[in-house]
Amino acid sequence: MFNRASAKRIFILFILPFLILTNYKCGNQKKPHVQNGFIDLSGHDFKNGKNVRLSGPWEFYWNDFVFERDINAEDPPQKSGYLNIFESWKNFLIDGKEIENDGYASFRLEVGVSDEARILCLYANSLTVPFVVYINNEILLKNGEAGKTKENSKPQRTSMTQCFNAPQNKFSIILHVSSFHHLLSGPRMNLYMGDVNSISKMHSLLQGLDLFVIGGFLMMFIYHLGLYFLRKKDKSIFYFGVFCGLILLRSLVMGEAVLTAVFSNLSWELIMKIEYFTFFAFPAVILSFFKKLFPEEIPRLFSKIINVIFFVSLPFLIFEAKIYTILLVPYQYIYLLGGPFCIYFLMKALIKKREGSNIIIWGFIVLFITVINDILHTNEVIDTFQLTGLGSLAFIFFQAYLLSKKFVGAFEESEELNISLAEVTDELIEKSKRLKDAYDENKKYLEIEKELEISSLVQKNILIDKKTLDGIKEFDIDVQYLPMNQKVGGDYYHIDHPRQNRLSITLADAIGHGILAALSTMRIDIMSKQASLDLNPHERFSLMNRFIYEKKFTSEAWFSAFICDYNEGTLSYASAGHPHQILLKKESGPVLLKAKGTLIGVDNKSEYETKEIKFDKEDILILFTDGIYEEIDHDNNEYGEKKFNEFIKKNAEKFLSAKSSAQISGVIIDELESYRAKKFSNDDICLIVVRLAQ
Repeated sequence: MFNRASAKRIFILFILPFLILTNYKCGNQKKPHVQNGFIDLSGHDFKNGKNVRLSGPWEFYWNDFVFERDINAEDPPQKSGYLNIFESWKNFLIDGKEIENDGYASFRLEVGVSDEARILCLYANSLTVPFVVYINNEILLKNGEAGKTKENSKPQRTSMTQCFNAPQNKFSIILHVSSFHHLLSGPRMNLYMGDVNSISKMHSLLQGLDLFVIGGFLMMFIYHLGLYFLRKKDKSIFYFGVFCGLILLRSLVMGEAVLTAVFSNLSWELIMKIEYFTFFAFPAVILSFFKKLFPEEIPRLFSKIINVIFFVSLPFLIFEAKIYTILLVPYQYIYLLGGPFCIYFLMKALIKKREGSNIIIWGFIVLFITVINDILHTNEVIDTFQLTGLGSLAFIFFQAYLLSKKFVGAFEESEELNISLAEVTDELIEKSKRLKDAYDENKKYLEIEKELEISSLVQKNILIDKKTLDGIKEFDIDVQYLPMNQKVGGDYYHIDHPRQNRLSITLADAIGHGILAALSTMRIDIMSKQASLDLNPHERFSLMNRFIYEKKFTSEAWFSAFICDYNEGTLSYASAGHPHQILLKKESGPVLLKAKGTLIGVDNKSEYETKEIKFDKEDILILFTDGIYEEIDHDNNEYGEKKFNEFIKKNAEKFLSAKSSAQISGVIIDELESYRAKKFSNDDICLIVVRLAQ
């Protein structure tokens, strides 16, 4: 949960590293340092592994390659001033004018050592310019070709160590540097002096640190891509794998330049393009990663802007380094401005308790702090080291921890599911025993279920489908058939359209529910289709009643029914114990269609009657089974005939103005669903709404 304590921890995490980094240079002041081209190391104890960074103002000779013999000549070259080899010369003034970005120069440093310090070593690292280091006119270190023109210069990216015998208590180090290929001018290099053990230890430590970081990136790159190919649904894993790959690629060419140590023939331009490609790609890739993790918190516009900037930057890489390095400063601003935005978005995800947000935000804050450090370091604001590699590794480990946490959570959830499954299995075994008993008692429950499915299929085949109804162009008919068990029911309907201006509808409701009632509907269907449409409705009922009674079927075969025939504007109808159906007339409102008659199959002497009523063009016929009356509310009160008739009367004007029969039946079904307390109906429901086509 994000609270005041969390905010305090984030504040400390932001501020503490900067306090450490800004005090780093002050801490180094205890060691000897360069002053006006001279450093006194005579009192320095090299044996305790204390290297000295040769940072500070060296003698500076602009556009001149000088040697020690020139310095000792009768007419020595005129130095241009003093300049730190770690800094650039872009703001250096000669005769009040800033010197050019492109050019070459010499740096000279006099070193004083004790008699005991005879075997010393230099460690040099420069990523942008070629250089040559001389000790008393002899070449000690060489990186590429330092020339007086661009054509004679050849930059190279590497780090190197070389030991030498200090010729005397005082000797000179001369550095030749040329800068023609990069936007950043000057040597901008690290140069350390120490004894054999300390320099070797530092060089090995830096190489080991780079290899450790590279190994971590390589492992996470392969792991996440492999994980993505196994689970392609999660795109965030893919983008994080790409992020790991970019960091891996960048780590190979930065720092100790491991890639050039393995492949010495790689061109400096290719290595620079790799460095800047990864630099351009980082914001787009990491934002895509966040977008997949927290899609609601990362604005689409912000993501699109970063992606457009990335794709616009790519064409610059086809040019030489002098061109695409122009984008360095704008991209640094993108990093500095985009980072706080990302933290803000992650804060929103944290407040909304998005999964993993509490871990991702800490990892990104660590990464962002190291990015700020490197930008300030590159622009000579602070004197520290490049830390983005370590920050990226920390960010990756945070993500790895998040993945591990997810896997552990999934494993624990799986264990809980196994336990729950075992409990459910025990319950199922117990229920299975009870079901087996019920199965035995109810003549094999499984066979009944199968028969229920078959009955459902058969019943669907005997009922008129919507396509057939839509084919009756003279009438607008909608049927809603809702079995109580959602499979088969005891309600039945059949619609005949023998010729133009003629329609016959049979609606029946068998006693009971389920399979037996469904079987009754099949029997009703046979009788209904065998009864001639030339007979009056009451004559058809008499035939059905006599058949059921003479076959001596039990009461389970009895059913109520309603038959109506429309012929040239006249509606003839008969009822066999069925609820009073409704004809909604425009002029007089709802009319109950009442007719004498009892249930089919009860008594051989039952009598039925046919009645007639005028069916005008705008009238609406509403036919239904008694399932509508039997809906139950939360207080166990039935909906009933009275409430239904009042509902039809209340909504008569709405129904008469409705555009279709389906709209009317929809309103009726919604009324029933809003009334009943249970999810499903208390009885089978069949609702038929008929109008003449408008």
